[in-house]
Amino acid sequence: MKIVILTPTLMPHDAIGNDVRHQCKAINQKVESKIYTQNYHKDEFEDFIISKDELNEIIKHKENIIIYHHGVLWEEGQEILKSAKCRIFLKYHNITHKEFFEPYNVAYTDMCFRGRLQTKAIVDLDKVEKYICDSIYNSQEILELGVSKDKISILAPFHKLDDFLNVPEDKTLIKELSKTKTNLLFVGRFAPNKGHRDMVEVINNYVTYYGRDIMLNIVGGQDEGLNNYISEIKQLIADYDLEDVITIHDKISFPQLHTYYKYSDYFLLLSGHEGFCVPILEAQMHKLPLIALDTTAVAETLGENQLIFKELDLDKFSASIKILDENNSYREYLIKNGTLNFNNYTNQLLEQKLLTYIG
Repeated sequence: MKIVILTPTLMPHDAIGNDVRHQCKAINQKVESKIYTQNYHKDEFEDFIISKDELNEIIKHKENIIIYHHGVLWEEGQEILKSAKCRIFLKYHNITHKEFFEPYNVAYTDMCFRGRLQTKAIVDLDKVEKYICDSIYNSQEILELGVSKDKISILAPFHKLDDFLNVPEDKTLIKELSKTKTNLLFVGRFAPNKGHRDMVEVINNYVTYYGRDIMLNIVGGQDEGLNNYISEIKQLIADYDLEDVITIHDKISFPQLHTYYKYSDYFLLLSGHEGFCVPILEAQMHKLPLIALDTTAVAETLGENQLIFKELDLDKFSASIKILDENNSYREYLIKNGTLNFNNYTNQLLEQKLLTYIG
């Protein structure tokens, strides 16, 4: 038996790419595993990537397995599934709803719309033996498409959190963070589903009632295709006169990211759509308490006994920052339970589940 993992792209610092790489490494402990992709960054996994001809040979044999990672529209991938004679597993990462992108980018809106249609088309092929979903939230979408519950398993994505264990701290950045009493952090792609507008509103509310001794650092890659969205958020910050308490960072080094996590006070999460949320685990690994909005897969990823609100109430969010500043025992309670949750998502535990699923 051979296993081939399918993904449209395999790039560094990408959540799906990290999942694919570690999945390939884990499976190779048990059975030969390769990767087929259209676009990839040359790294240590280059030796695992196969050509289209090699892929076609593997998928002709019914004892082999495809693991198809579905998190974006990929027309070639759908055609591969149609022609495959082997067993097919689908790793479902979710696709963002088009409504988030409609005001900003027609092409991205179309990609999201067609990507979700493709999910249904793949289900309708009736060839997928097992659906492996990142979260219970993701699995609900598959269930709603008519897939029976016995075909669905839950497996969080593999990650690279262990890389934080050996990275140095940025001493200059530590000094900069020490200038402000309360430092908040958000990490994630600068995209309309990530809740940046709501974060600005929360900080504006905080400043109104509690003063300006606060800083929100927003860290995340920026996409030229979303320049209108980025400009809109920057303009909102300017309109509220918050340039001194909200800073946007595009590309930062890994030591800087590690330092932001380690020396911030809270992680502010107001995202409107997450199929899973790896930055939650990154924050909990760094013993950084989170203040979160309960949407999509956020509560599930966050775990029990954490600070999460059902609705966006600006007064409650800003007050919670102030209360945590003054209540160290509650901070420690959140950190303790966050660590317990993080320990459920170690790559070692995820490997055990994966190898059980593929039989």
